[in-house]
Amino acid sequence: MTSAHRTGHIQPAAKETSRLSDWLQQNYDNGDGLKLLKAIEIERFHDHLDGEEATRLKRLACNWHLAKKANDGPDPESWGFPLLEDFWSLASNDFRTRYELKGGWLSYLQRLALLEPQWVLDWWRWKMEGRRGRYYDWRRGYYEDDTEKIAKAIIKSIASSTNGARVSNAVATAIDSSKRDAAIAMLDWVVQIWSPIAQGQLTEALRDNGEQLDAVLRPYFDEKIFPTKKMSDGGHSWSERIDQLPPSIVAATSAMPTRLRYGVGFAIGVRNAESGTGPTLEGTGAGLGDFGIETSEVVIAAIHPMVALWALLRKIADYESRSWSHKTELRGLHDHVARLAAAAPEPWAEALPYILARAESIGSVAQAVTLELSITNVDVRRALDLCAQHSNEPIRLLARGLIALLDGIGSPNADAARNLADAAARFIDGKPIFPHPLAPMSSIWIGSTGIETLLRDGIRRAAQRFAGEVRDQSGDIEETLTKALLKEIEFEFRELKSRQSYAHLDGKGTGPSLLSLEQRPTSKSVEEPECGCDIAWIVRSSVPGRHKAAWVDLVQVKKSKAFLAHDGTVKQLDAWKIDVQQLDAILKYSPTAAYWMVCAMGEVLAIPAKHLFAVYFARDSGAQQKSFTVGYHEVRMAAISIEQYVTDLLIGQWLGTVDEQLVKFVVEGNPRIRPRVVVEVLISVGKESQG
Repeated sequence: MTSAHRTGHIQPAAKETSRLSDWLQQNYDNGDGLKLLKAIEIERFHDHLDGEEATRLKRLACNWHLAKKANDGPDPESWGFPLLEDFWSLASNDFRTRYELKGGWLSYLQRLALLEPQWVLDWWRWKMEGRRGRYYDWRRGYYEDDTEKIAKAIIKSIASSTNGARVSNAVATAIDSSKRDAAIAMLDWVVQIWSPIAQGQLTEALRDNGEQLDAVLRPYFDEKIFPTKKMSDGGHSWSERIDQLPPSIVAATSAMPTRLRYGVGFAIGVRNAESGTGPTLEGTGAGLGDFGIETSEVVIAAIHPMVALWALLRKIADYESRSWSHKTELRGLHDHVARLAAAAPEPWAEALPYILARAESIGSVAQAVTLELSITNVDVRRALDLCAQHSNEPIRLLARGLIALLDGIGSPNADAARNLADAAARFIDGKPIFPHPLAPMSSIWIGSTGIETLLRDGIRRAAQRFAGEVRDQSGDIEETLTKALLKEIEFEFRELKSRQSYAHLDGKGTGPSLLSLEQRPTSKSVEEPECGCDIAWIVRSSVPGRHKAAWVDLVQVKKSKAFLAHDGTVKQLDAWKIDVQQLDAILKYSPTAAYWMVCAMGEVLAIPAKHLFAVYFARDSGAQQKSFTVGYHEVRMAAISIEQYVTDLLIGQWLGTVDEQLVKFVVEGNPRIRPRVVVEVLISVGKESQG
């Protein structure tokens, strides 16, 4: 601090005031003035240092900046730091304050750190980033680094009140450093000092700053794991061993075991492979313990897949160097790696840049497994795309080559297939051909994956809303539950009109396809008729000149007996009572008729009626019973979700019948069989429709 930035006349005596802020306003010209204060005066300032005084000192110091360089202007980043610099300088060099801690400047600075922690933490970061903690020791004749002493003094003071906010602030301040080495050093000191006294709060603070922490610590592993030289130039991609980890990485791994496992797993896996230790849970636990990382079951389970992966890859590299005599071993190792990666693809995605960096030493397994996983796993494909932009050229080029293979470039038939597709598309575009010849294959006769997705998602949403409500309707009869479920389905069909987006078939504005549903109740009776059912579906389809049909199917709804458990008197698993005569009649009318089983938790299972008939006849007294009960275990293997049932019925054509008698019964009614509700679905494309 130069006198150009501090004005005023020095008055060493401080008898008139008990607060340092008052004294500084009149006397602070340079650090020499503070040196002349007596111990008793410093002690009085210390005794009156409270929250209000600390805030006043911070505001007062905000006008003081240190110079950037000699003969240069003030550094705006050093806001308020000159006062702290003077405190520390006096505390470090004054023989008196080292023994009179209560009245010394060291104690004053520590107390200030407790009251204004962020100010002091920012000052600490500023010193670390610029290596401003160095001083010349004239007795030894060289410069010493005083930052470690500063760190311990500051953090110990703040740690004297170990609340979560202060721990989090210290971690965040360290991570926010513009220089990675400084950030890691500060994090190391935070961890070392806080771990023994506030481990839980430190763990929480590390988790809260997980992403920023990863950005700070990842370069540490990049330097250790990425090969520095090509093997062709005499380098060895496995020569860098990691025998010790910084405290910050140890603490971060214990708090978030999956966050840095790509590096920790590499360190343990490679070391275990080279020492002959197999990829076992015990070996992973021992490796974690050697580094001082927590060895709980959760941490071991999170890191072990990465350890096993790197151990196998390291072993493959060892055998690849003598592949001519280890073909059998390599075949087994390749299979092991492929199965391990397929079972847990996330570790492969996390470690992909480091794996591709060693592709030369581990042979074809790196490319083969990456290609296979990229087809089915989004995380691996995303990691491959990021590798294609990597700063490391060998990684970048290899990733781009793999992407080219995935996209079909280089396939011998690609050009022919592309030419055929272009010709067909040019010929068909704008012509009223149905179904759409070049559309992606779908499981519905309309030929639209979009409408299939909309329908399935809509029925699923309806079932989920019904499940949420049915738990509170355990006392309702099946008729009420049926109406509630159909009401939700009808709502989704209305919403479907605003979502569906068929392409115009003839290009002349004939209008979009239409998929609509209406339900109408039929006459009711106290008891179901002899051949009654709960729901009759009738589907009418119309595509001018291409498709015209009407088909129907029947559904019986049954409520689980487990609903009785909600009154607290009966406890049992899901089971349903089936009327034999009703089952026989419904199958005579429709071989694909179904039962919708409502579980106690609201889930709806669609069961083929003929499956229930088979269960009935398998019982010894089957022919003698008027009803029987089926349990969940007897129907679970034959059950499908109702979104699958409705899709297959409406636009899959796998269910239902076109029998004229049954269609007439559903449309006009029948004295022998009377459905409670008729659900009518209209599917039309173009202008023509059916009423």
